[in-house]
Amino acid sequence: MPDLPSDRRKRDALRQYRAVGSETRPALDGLLGATAETLDGADCLLVLFDDRGPRPLASTTMDTAVRGRLQALAAALPPVADGGCIQLNLPPASSDEAAHTPVLAAPLLTEDGITIGVLLVQGHRRWSARDRRRIATSATAARTVIDLGRTAANALEAVDQLAAHDAELTHQSSILEHQAEELVRLAEDNYVQRLSAEGAFQQKSLFLATMTHELRTPLTAIIGFAEVMEQQMLGPVGNDTYLGYLNAIHGSGRHLLSIINDLLDMAKIEAGKYDVTPEAMDANPVLSQTIRVVGGLAIEKQVRVTWEPVRPSPQVIADDRALKQVMLNLLSNAIKYATKGGTVRVGNHVADGRFVVAVRDDGPGISPEDLRRLMRPYEQAHSRPATDTAPRGTGLGLTISRLLVELQGGSLSLDSQPGQGTTARFDLPLAGS
Repeated sequence: MPDLPSDRRKRDALRQYRAVGSETRPALDGLLGATAETLDGADCLLVLFDDRGPRPLASTTMDTAVRGRLQALAAALPPVADGGCIQLNLPPASSDEAAHTPVLAAPLLTEDGITIGVLLVQGHRRWSARDRRRIATSATAARTVIDLGRTAANALEAVDQLAAHDAELTHQSSILEHQAEELVRLAEDNYVQRLSAEGAFQQKSLFLATMTHELRTPLTAIIGFAEVMEQQMLGPVGNDTYLGYLNAIHGSGRHLLSIINDLLDMAKIEAGKYDVTPEAMDANPVLSQTIRVVGGLAIEKQVRVTWEPVRPSPQVIADDRALKQVMLNLLSNAIKYATKGGTVRVGNHVADGRFVVAVRDDGPGISPEDLRRLMRPYEQAHSRPATDTAPRGTGLGLTISRLLVELQGGSLSLDSQPGQGTTARFDLPLAGS
């Protein structure tokens, strides 16, 4: 029975070399020419394997029939565990030809030991150990050239995809700009009509409410349809590039919706319109639910979330929705900045009539100057981890969490040092204290 995981790994590795083409030929022709010269004019053929089969990539000047026979020999290359040269026998083309011609084959191996090609050398001499070393060295150099060609081809393909993606984003941006202009016009009209009855703060709330109707509703539809198409629920899309576009639309839409939600929550809190009703409740179920909610994000980021609940579950005075939002904000931030394969630890204890929760990551930490600013609205750390390529948010997550904790009678603080992770800690009053 074939080893399916190994076969799949080999197929995936070979697929990466499909894009290697004529751009590498001048360098490879020169390399094969130099090799042939050192071997007294031997015939050299470089055959590349990809997921569609073997194909000649470069060769010295040789008879077409000889090239075809060598290529057929390459297709039947036996498995090779390591580098070096192996000797193959090229069968005679006809009964008039002498016995089998010895051919040296130097496989091109990846670091995982997968054969991506072979350098075949046919000559009319006895191969010495020095000849074998030269051929093996040439094969290693050819693999390096091919890897560089693969990198260049992939880079050019990525540039093309980015250009197409940029064009699509430009188109979407023009639509959003048109909607924004319309929203500005509506806001200005409302401001004039209600200036005598409301202040500037109420106008801001009205503008954000209009944004909810004009942006949030169609954006939710965009996200939903993009998710359906991305998962191909109604059938295959048929083009991997389109799947990439759908992934970008889906991710950008969710990011934009998150920004809108943060802005609306901030506006409600500032206007005193965020309804918070603290009451006695069990703390453990809320922490357990929010940890489960971020489980998918933790798996995606390859981060482990640990929590040892206090027993029995503490009774706290809190608002269920507001407490969940605080926990989700802090857990999402911690998972985002935790190291790959790292751990986010949720600690909790009871002290002095308060229930204290601490969410700690093992990420890059925050500098003292950034730490002083991060509790203010729209402030973000100047530096981010090198692996963090996600779009920046509004800088409101921590501010909203702090204000929500304060509305429930508690306080929130950050503790961090560069290179030592970050701990977000908040407390809530215990029931009956």
